[in-house]
Order: sequence, then structure tokens, then C-alpha cells
Amino acid sequence: MIKKEAFECQLFTWDNWDEIEMGCLQFNNCKLIKKFHQFKKDAKFDYICIDLSHSIIEFTKKEKSHKFKMILDQSTTTMEIK
Repeated sequence: MIKKEAFECQLFTWDNWDEIEMGCLQFNNCKLIKKFHQFKKDAKFDYICIDLSHSIIEFTKKEKSHKFKMILDQSTTTMEIK
């Protein structure tokens, strides 16, 4: 049996989260569980926002943010981030 996890669970851990507005989730006190682009495994962020309405994921640490565009491939149910 294949275990499917939410996208964010495959990428980082967090202390708590909040829905900032419909479709925009903010995860607080985050830590990457794997390397992601220029960020090393175990990198920490003050928060990570996933904006499903605009397909954007934003990593913020000490008020410096990095945004990436998310592309969902519905044929394979995987998500690519550029």
C-alpha cells in the first residue's frame, strides 16, 4: 500500500498553522526535512506560506522571503516547484 501525504508533510515540519485567508495557509516555526532548491535539509524558517489560489509557496526567515511557483501535474498527481 502506498502512503500518500500532503505536500507540506513531505517537505517540512511545523509547530502550528493558520489559514490566513481562504486557500492561503501559514505554517509557523518550520524546519525542512529534505533539501529544497538552495535550502539545505534542517534549514529553519519563521514561517512558510502556501497560497493555493495563486500556486505560490513562500519561505520567510528574519523578514527575508523566497517565493516559488507551484505546478501541479494532474496526470501523475505530483507537484513541481520552480
